[in-house]
Amino acid sequence: IELSKNIQRYTMYENEAKSLPKALCLGLLIPGYGQYYTENNTRGSLYTFLFLYTIVNWNLAIADVEPFASDDKFGLTRNEFGFTTAMVSIFIAYGIGTIDTIIAVNKYNRKLAAKYNISLQPELENKNLLLKISYNL
Repeated sequence: IELSKNIQRYTMYENEAKSLPKALCLGLLIPGYGQYYTENNTRGSLYTFLFLYTIVNWNLAIADVEPFASDDKFGLTRNEFGFTTAMVSIFIAYGIGTIDTIIAVNKYNRKLAAKYNISLQPELENKNLLLKISYNL
């Protein structure tokens, strides 16, 4: 009976566990989707907003729209303000967002394993270790 309960709990865990490759693909396709996949909607919204901001910012800088293409904005020359803020936001959305996706998937799966009382670590305390050392003179 205990074995069938363990198998049932593990099956439920497997059905609810999040896939790291799927989360990464979603997050790289559109930043923030990896966080939505792991049910972190606030952080997902942040990364998606930064991604959309980058697209709008980049287009406004190319179209020479103020202030994104202004002269002497914070000491930057024409188009540098728009491109600089776009590069920073895309770094946060893709760079930090991707790392955050990996952390979010691992954290989600650890919480799920604790919920179903599943240990994915081998139990080493009941194992005997025999170490044999030999040498020739």
